Amino acid sequence: QQGSHGLPVRPLLPRSLQGLLLLSETALLALVVITGGLGAMGTWLWQASSAEALRMNGQLQQAERIRGDVYRQLGEATRARLMEDAAALAELPAYKARIAEHFEQLHAAVADAGERLAVEHLQQAWGVVQADLDRALADPFLPNDAARMKLLDPAYGEWMLSDFESALRVFNEVMADRRRELRAG
Repeated sequence: QQGSHGLPVRPLLPRSLQGLLLLSETALLALVVITGGLGAMGTWLWQASSAEALRMNGQLQQAERIRGDVYRQLGEATRARLMEDAAALAELPAYKARIAEHFEQLHAAVADAGERLAVEHLQQAWGVVQADLDRALADPFLPNDAARMKLLDPAYGEWMLSDFESALRVFNEVMADRRRELRAG
């Protein structure tokens, strides 16, 4: 059988059973290699996704540790101011150091500029709380009923922490966006 150009035309199928067997074995080997490659790629993607999910979870836990320490610090400061408790006052620098350490860990694990900005915003809000607290404790044993009443006022505590809580919500929203991106693809 010849084609229109005068050359013999070879059929696409093998001429013997041995050729057919070789073709099927080659196709099977190609399928095994492709399947293995896809499986390895899927495993790598799953591992990368898991590592990112663990990192994000660690960031959220670190932010909650900061929040807990800020509230504990505020409680100790209130107690120190109202009860004139020198022991409670002596514990306050440890809270400040622990919160600063949590922020270092948050900064060390940021993944992008959005996270970095959220962490910086949270840290600035904490700085404002810390400055207010330092002012309130400047002379902790001065008998000042007005200062004591201010610390007892729940609205003052809410006001003092409102920017911090707002910054924490922004951080949590950034992390939620990252989690949605991770799930999407």
